[in-house]
Amino acid sequence: MSLLSVLGWNNNVQTSLSMSKPRFAITCGIAPLPRGGPLKLQIKHAALGLWQAGMALSQNKFYQLYVDLSLQGETVGWVGFAPQKPSSAQNIALTNSTVSSEAIISNKILTADFGIVVDPAEPEFSISYQFDGIKIKAQDIFTSFLDAMTISAQYDNYTIGAEIHAAKSISGDVVLSTWEIGDTLGMTRKRLKRALIIIREGLIIGKQHVQPSSFEGTTFRLSLRGKSIGAGRILKFNSVESGTPEIEVPK
Repeated sequence: MSLLSVLGWNNNVQTSLSMSKPRFAITCGIAPLPRGGPLKLQIKHAALGLWQAGMALSQNKFYQLYVDLSLQGETVGWVGFAPQKPSSAQNIALTNSTVSSEAIISNKILTADFGIVVDPAEPEFSISYQFDGIKIKAQDIFTSFLDAMTISAQYDNYTIGAEIHAAKSISGDVVLSTWEIGDTLGMTRKRLKRALIIIREGLIIGKQHVQPSSFEGTTFRLSLRGKSIGAGRILKFNSVESGTPEIEVPK
């Protein structure tokens, strides 16, 4: 979803895409159909298909899953997850247009309960964070971020704004929310997407990789050239109703 979020909601999927996660030995594939025919599969179709597949995986713990994507009764593409072969899982890099944040955050930061992370692609953009110590299940972390990235994918990268009112986990027990603060002119959707990727990959998953334990809730603040432009939190509680992704229409 990190890749799809930056490609443009209404753009066509021009070719087959393959994204790998060596740490989890899994590959995600997306392909338009029919091969060689007119392209009808758009990023929004692929994103919602990926959302559905991700939610199904988190509930049923499949190791392989393929989902056909149909538009007005016509199959226009598919998305799927499959295990990587052991021989190929070691040397595969992230193929999306974002920078892998796994390589930019030191173990010292990963093991800390709070700190500041600088985006290597934009050193003036930073994220301060604090874990709250409240344990969260892995599937709730995964699906709340999946929901948040699906919402974010609907917006052009340079649209001003950071509102995600309630990206929900599959259980409904965890909500990810973001909002603007301070100098909002610098708070673009592109920076919000990058922040979510860095927080998920480098901080939450990264910390768990260094210190194996349950995932935790987190609060964070986004700053540009030392001035606050946005904030957010990943909060666990038990009164959220589970549902479909929150589809917001950009104004």
